Amino acid sequence: MFNQFFCGCGSVVAWSGLLLVVGHAAVHGWIKYAVNAWYRDFYDLLEVAGALAANSSATEADWTQRQTQVGSGLWEFGRIALVAVIVMPIAKFVRSAWALRWRLALMRAYVLAWDANRAPIEGASQRVHEDSYRFSKGVELCLTTVLDSVVTLVVFIPILVELGTETPCPQSLSAFEFMGTGWLVGLAVSSAVLGLAVTMALGQKLVRLEVENQVVEAKLRRDLVILETNPAYICAVYHVPDALASSDEMPPDVDTSMAMGDAVIAASFLPPFPHFVTIFNGIRQNYDRLFLNFTILNLWLAIFDQFNIILPYMIFAPLLFAPDPELRIMLGTLVQVSNAFDKVFGSLSVVAENWAGINEFRSVLVRLRQFERNVFHNVPHPSRSDTRRRSTWPIFSSMSATRVSCSRTHFGEPAIQLEDASTSNNSRV
Repeated sequence: MFNQFFCGCGSVVAWSGLLLVVGHAAVHGWIKYAVNAWYRDFYDLLEVAGALAANSSATEADWTQRQTQVGSGLWEFGRIALVAVIVMPIAKFVRSAWALRWRLALMRAYVLAWDANRAPIEGASQRVHEDSYRFSKGVELCLTTVLDSVVTLVVFIPILVELGTETPCPQSLSAFEFMGTGWLVGLAVSSAVLGLAVTMALGQKLVRLEVENQVVEAKLRRDLVILETNPAYICAVYHVPDALASSDEMPPDVDTSMAMGDAVIAASFLPPFPHFVTIFNGIRQNYDRLFLNFTILNLWLAIFDQFNIILPYMIFAPLLFAPDPELRIMLGTLVQVSNAFDKVFGSLSVVAENWAGINEFRSVLVRLRQFERNVFHNVPHPSRSDTRRRSTWPIFSSMSATRVSCSRTHFGEPAIQLEDASTSNNSRV
């Protein structure tokens, strides 16, 4: 999957696009750093304004000065936001176009290597079309998320260390005192590791369930296409006269009716629903198991997210009213700590927060690797030992017990096989 894009004819686009994606992550990290610094200055200014309101000796000039400072602070935020407004849509377009080129490179390589003389792997068309699309979207999302997390950690860990020097570790978190000024970083890392461990335990079955689900979905899609284009392979019943059943000669093809001399094989079509009952039941069972696992995982993630939102406020909000002036903090410090902790914790928890999407992406990787082994190295699917696709239908005749088997020949033409129940003598065209 990597070689087809980065080592092929489109390698210039591949590497230049990757460079732009990394550059966007760096710009995004600077924006978050600037906003975090703005939080502290602006909220400190608002707290001073509240103190000014409590001061009866404040003059009109004092109020005018504070209004000017607030306006300047909002203008500063506007300049930061302007960079985001300009850069983000352009970066999104570049990432999407880059991921599309990767997908096209994969599909081009797969189709070039496709040997029509070999039976394809299960769900081959879905793997080339849909799984390549899901792979490109997953790469775009995962690469962006991972780069953003790495840049965020590089930017905000020093901020947390600096804030740790301004606020001593509370007695309730004395286990982190050995880290000195890095106790806030230790708290964020510990919370993220705990969240990841529980998330992995609760979501360990999702990859297997996703792969099984895609197999059933591919089978449904294949049979629906066959039902639309050639319903005889799904729900046809052939009526064979005794004269033809006992003859050594065979008709050249099977259609809705076939003639050989005065003998005619007539085909009628039964309702296709019975053929799909097993598939529908498999889809329902797979999705029920998938939804149950997702429900448990999402419940844990919801609790985990809310706890870590309130955690910095539980630690630092009481310090706004600390009796000791040396321990007392201002509102801007509280907001900055909360924002920095949220950014570091979110970056460390990126795997846990996106575990469902990661499992879906991993299942796509499994299917594409299986397809590449099959199309490039002729390695069959482990669950598929038969190299030919076959379908059999019972033939109802009032005179004899005869069966018609219809499968595809080497080049895709239907081959007809008649078997008489009494002699078991087979003829094949």
